[in-house]
Amino acid sequence: MTLHFTSSRADKIPPAFEKARQINQNKVAAAEHPIHRHMILLMASCLLFCCVLLNSCATQGTLNQAPSEPQLNASDWIWRGNYSMVIGRLDNAIDDYSRAIELSPNKRKTYFLRGKLFEKTNKPEKALADFYKVIDLDPEYSEAYLFIGRILEKKGEEQRAIQYYNKFLKCNPNSAIAYLHRGNARSKTGRLNSAIRDYTRALSLDNRLEEAYCNRGKLRKLKGEIELAIRDFTKTLTIRPRLASTFNNQANIWKRRGKPYQAIKDYTKALELYQLYIDAFVNREQAWRLSGNSIRAEKDLAYAVKLRSHVAGVFYNRAHAWSKKGNIYQACADIKRAVEFRPKHDRYAHLLARLENRINSQ
Repeated sequence: MTLHFTSSRADKIPPAFEKARQINQNKVAAAEHPIHRHMILLMASCLLFCCVLLNSCATQGTLNQAPSEPQLNASDWIWRGNYSMVIGRLDNAIDDYSRAIELSPNKRKTYFLRGKLFEKTNKPEKALADFYKVIDLDPEYSEAYLFIGRILEKKGEEQRAIQYYNKFLKCNPNSAIAYLHRGNARSKTGRLNSAIRDYTRALSLDNRLEEAYCNRGKLRKLKGEIELAIRDFTKTLTIRPRLASTFNNQANIWKRRGKPYQAIKDYTKALELYQLYIDAFVNREQAWRLSGNSIRAEKDLAYAVKLRSHVAGVFYNRAHAWSKKGNIYQACADIKRAVEFRPKHDRYAHLLARLENRINSQ
């Protein structure tokens, strides 16, 4: 049997159902409308663009993050230590060399560099430990023997120092500095003739070593060799000062023009020619301050003060030698120069007063 629905049947559909069906048909019709389809596509495109943009921003943010510090190897730390040493940051340089040693504990050069800085910063025991380590790693590394000798000599262990100087000179027979230091050690142990021979050998290799002239002059005066002593003291005070003065004057011009580095270069040349050039040290100290390097400036200032004492001592020793020789006037002239450098020194003032009394009594 076939059922037939009449229009009167449709009237019996619930109103709520009919309303929902109508809304659904309206949505379909709206979606099928051309304008609405374009709007839907546009919204989808915008959504896709926003996703891509957000992803790009996230990636860029990752790239802009500070990269993690790269791992430095031993050579990198050595380079950093060398740079710190050049700019005067010695403690930083020691730390850098220590990091290099941690990474590569068998590099002799690193121990040697750190040992030199320990010596400069007045840490002799640590310096010795590093220099001994250098020799353990390489017994042929002769420079370590020289530095060990110097430290032992400063500690008052002259005999041991001489042994290390001998080891260094065996490998470096033409080192004027080594002969100078061995002469100093032998002088302190009372071996005057051996010390004089070492000073003479040092001067034959480098005739600009004013310290060798000065120390040899002191020993010759002790031995009663007055003429030779006066000659050595005079040489100490007159080692190529004229050419050094030329470099000093040129450096002064650079400094006045506001070019401190050129000035420093010329002051250094002047000091290489004449190691007792106090004015050059004072002027270079001012140039260092002009360049902004206060560490080097303080170092030069301290050395200038120390040098004043040394130069005064040379004049005093020559004055004493002239006095023994009977040349009172020359002795008086020299002791006056000593007093100029150190006006409050009692021994210098006493000798000056004694010489002036002898002159007045004639």
